[in-house]
Amino acid sequence: MLQAGISIEKKKKVEWNAHRGDLKDMTIMLEGENLAEWSNILEIAGANIVKKLHSRRATEEIVQVVVTDNSCKPQILRSARTLKIPVVSTEWLIQCLINGHLMDFTGHPMYDYDYIDSQVI
Repeated sequence: MLQAGISIEKKKKVEWNAHRGDLKDMTIMLEGENLAEWSNILEIAGANIVKKLHSRRATEEIVQVVVTDNSCKPQILRSARTLKIPVVSTEWLIQCLINGHLMDFTGHPMYDYDYIDSQVI
């Protein structure tokens, strides 16, 4: 059995599971300078990727989470907060894939979009 990776919440290695579909049909906005490579991964996982939080058309999908980093534009952060849309880092995505289910948006400090590891500094 292959390992999926290390769960930072469980603090242990997690085995790979071929039946992972937890991002399936989730609507995610990717915002940031270095997040383009995540589009393909999220599409493979079944997520819907959007470029805007909302539009005037009623047919637009409602964004469930914004994935970004500290390069996120202030107006995106303000809009997300106003709309009560969680803003998380790519670590949240990684942990969803490793653990095989959607993680709590506030389940770990590393899920914060602007998390800085104080041990690295």
